[in-house]
Amino acid sequence: MSKERKFKAEIVFESDETRILRNKIRRQEEQEELDQKNLLEREQERKRKRRISNQKKFKKYQSKNKRIAFSNQITDRFHTLKKKYQKSNSQFLTILLDNFEQSEKRKEKEKEKKTIINHCCKIETINEEENTISIYNPSNTMNSNCVSKMD
Repeated sequence: MSKERKFKAEIVFESDETRILRNKIRRQEEQEELDQKNLLEREQERKRKRRISNQKKFKKYQSKNKRIAFSNQITDRFHTLKKKYQKSNSQFLTILLDNFEQSEKRKEKEKEKKTIINHCCKIETINEEENTISIYNPSNTMNSNCVSKMD
């Protein structure tokens, strides 16, 4: 008792005009989909560029704020020291310049010591927190020039 299904096939002959219209509509729908995809991609690209530019602006703003904070810190330090010494601006500036020059000379001497040590022997470790230097000298005798300049 199998039931046979009968399919009724209708053959419809389209006119050229309806086929052209249907193709035109299909192309328009495809074009709209492509336009939407392109629009989404452009919007995402625009957002990405905006985010990158905002990050750059923020970094620039942040560095500017650091510079401003640093300069404010310096001016505050200047005024506190000025009150401490009770000097005029010109006298106080000369004191500051002298202190700065002395600190620069001190830094130069420290650099010189480090380079001399590097020329004389091999440095194993430098611990700046404790101001200690572990030195390896293969000959176990230091050059007299090196010893005198290290002190």
